[in-house]
Amino acid sequence: MTRRALCFPGITRRVVSVPAVALLLAGCVSADPDAIASLKVPESAPRVTGVERAVEREQQRLAASLGGRYRWAPMDGLLNRVVERIARVTGRPANAYSVEILNSPTINAFALPNGKVYVTRGLLELARDEGEVAAVIAHEIAHVTLEHARARAELAQRSALVTRVVADVLNDPNASRVAKSEGRVTLARFSRAQELEADRIGVNVIARAGYDPYSAARFLVALDRHAKLRSGNGGKSADFLSSHPSTPERVAAAISVARETGASETTAGAAEDYAGAINGMLYGDDPSAGVVRGRVFASPRLAVTFTAPEGYALEASPEAVIGLAHGGSAGALRFDHIADVSDSLEAFIASGWIDGLEARNIHALDGGAAPMVVAEAQGRDWMFLLGAVRIDNITYRLLYATRAPGAQERARFEESLRSIRKLTAEEARAVAPLRIRIVTARPEDTQQSLAARMQGVDNPLARFAAINGLREGEAPVPGYSYKIVD
Repeated sequence: MTRRALCFPGITRRVVSVPAVALLLAGCVSADPDAIASLKVPESAPRVTGVERAVEREQQRLAASLGGRYRWAPMDGLLNRVVERIARVTGRPANAYSVEILNSPTINAFALPNGKVYVTRGLLELARDEGEVAAVIAHEIAHVTLEHARARAELAQRSALVTRVVADVLNDPNASRVAKSEGRVTLARFSRAQELEADRIGVNVIARAGYDPYSAARFLVALDRHAKLRSGNGGKSADFLSSHPSTPERVAAAISVARETGASETTAGAAEDYAGAINGMLYGDDPSAGVVRGRVFASPRLAVTFTAPEGYALEASPEAVIGLAHGGSAGALRFDHIADVSDSLEAFIASGWIDGLEARNIHALDGGAAPMVVAEAQGRDWMFLLGAVRIDNITYRLLYATRAPGAQERARFEESLRSIRKLTAEEARAVAPLRIRIVTARPEDTQQSLAARMQGVDNPLARFAAINGLREGEAPVPGYSYKIVD
């Protein structure tokens, strides 16, 4: 999973930027296996220069956007042990790889050509044992070994070049649209082929390193359950241009490769060693960047809070808070801030955030805790609502995009804008971090009784099951360790 930003037609680059590497971290769908197998970058194809450095720069920027390094000595030690075992079976020196934890609750991992591997706190929170983490790391190292990022970047640049030539040289808009569509399909298939190839190599590597080869399939199932928990609607319909295979496809392929290794699946007690490494680790948002509790965001550093409209799932990063309704298909919002803006709020909101904004649509809004101004612009498929609030010489921006224009959506937006206010000193002190705690199941414990001990999370029963890999109705094993959040 990756940092998500607003990306709608009409929003200018001043508001939104999406890292190119995010193309490698998108959702999943099945594809024609014959088409996948046939997609290769021809050896005779002209090389695109500067790709490796560009990809590495993008990945380093992504690491920074995911909160930078998070240090937790027990988990750092476990991760170092994982990469040492992987290095031994791949014929690399023991110090060939190094791992850093990124301070983000999102689920993400990637590797650089220099041997640096990054995993987020969110991924470690979801994993049940060392084998599942090893499967992820082996998968990401396989991407680097196979030069997937460079190959896909080359293919993307050549695809863009073909589209531009068709449009500019042939001066044929219809042909240009066809070329662009075909290029997107090729890129999507190419990425799915990469994912399946990295899965296959990763499963074989962890089997040779002594881990349970079925760990990869179990973690893919956990990812799917987490995605459904976040979406709240049991998953999304397939999009043929998604850049990764569907979870069922990847799970089936991973199980098939695991069977070929001849190893048996071993799950009993597999989480015990992992429990000691993750016990006490930060869970969810880091209070230094602000925390999300349901629809409410609060930042002790800025001493500010706001509440998103009903139906929005929020995700905080150091740069902004992103909110999505129904996975982004129904609406999205972005909340951020800029210090020391000398312009009036009216001039600030008219300064080029979005195309199509007219001055007559800018006006003051009453009823908030501080001065605020709102505006709106209508795109082809989306209505954009913008708000600016000034508190203690900091200007806060709320950008809201909806597919359902009308008075009801304006009211929801304005209610959210009016919720922006300063935290009291007591409220700021009360924004405490959540942490992973390890508890031992008693004979009388159920999923419900253990989930009841969770604090500060929504849907605690489903979240408890997700982070512990338990199926619905599955009883905890007495004497085993389980993760809770408090």
